[in-house]
Amino acid sequence: MLTALTRVADQQEGFAAGADDYVLKPFQLETLLARIAVWLRVRQASRMALAAQAEAEAMRQAAQVEAIQLAARTLADRINHDMTASAVVLRLVEMHAALPEDLRQLLPEAVASLDRGCQTINQLYDVTRIATRDTPVGLALDLERAAAPVKP
Repeated sequence: MLTALTRVADQQEGFAAGADDYVLKPFQLETLLARIAVWLRVRQASRMALAAQAEAEAMRQAAQVEAIQLAARTLADRINHDMTASAVVLRLVEMHAALPEDLRQLLPEAVASLDRGCQTINQLYDVTRIATRDTPVGLALDLERAAAPVKP
């Protein structure tokens, strides 16, 4: 504010109304320009701080999303491994065990159900693999998965 009002109450009202500064008349041009320069620097610093804060928040959110994707990928891989192992065990039981006929008839559906579950988990795994392919742990999981034996 640039004003001839000199009372303290006038200054309080000016600041209450939203003034950033209160310059009294008569004023020196150099002083006014210096004050304007200070407020421009303050405004620029404030904008930069807000931009840095927004960038940090975006990075934090991106890291959270990546962690969730990696966790989903790891879980998908573990679940797939366990379901595949269960299907293999059921196939072995079906081939080699002397089972009552009613139980033997349930085994193919149980194996098929596990196979469908594995396919679903593999689809989830593929989605998460695409999302995390550039992460070191993601690459390690790819190598581990590539080295795993092929399903029967």
